[in-house]
Amino acid sequence: MSAIPFLSPADVTRLLTPGACLDAVEDAFRQLAQGGVPAPGILGLNAGAGSFHVKAGLLQADRPYFAAKDDAN
Repeated sequence: MSAIPFLSPADVTRLLTPGACLDAVEDAFRQLAQGGVPAPGILGLNAGAGSFHVKAGLLQADRPYFAAKDDAN
């Protein structure tokens, strides 16, 4: 099994152009609307002084791709 890459915000900025990001988001929404990908998963937990949210998505291409993003505060 290969290692799972984790990308920092700096990695994402270095690897993706704004145009590539827009193209990818448009394609993802198109695939979602056509039933080609499962709906994204969202988990949100609120606590006294903050909250934690995770958004996750799956894409079946030449192999499965899974992405997750957290919003902790």
